[in-house]
Amino acid sequence: MSDDVDRLKAQSDAIEQREEAARIEAAFEGWSPTASNVNALPEPLRGYIHQLETVCDPLKARVPWELTAVGSRHVSDLVSIT
Repeated sequence: MSDDVDRLKAQSDAIEQREEAARIEAAFEGWSPTASNVNALPEPLRGYIHQLETVCDPLKARVPWELTAVGSRHVSDLVSIT
């Protein structure tokens, strides 16, 4: 009997997770990462996105070359164009 209850609980949890994922997806349908949309996000999320933008842009990040993975002095050395 306990195995049946555990199995039903697991199935119920899986259904709830799928429903929650569908609600989240519906909330973001048609959303695009424009400046006004990003700036309208709650502060923790907005700050995280702005931090990602800074960290991913070598010119904005101004990370010392010693801290880069390959120790390159030039951005062109870090990016290979194929």
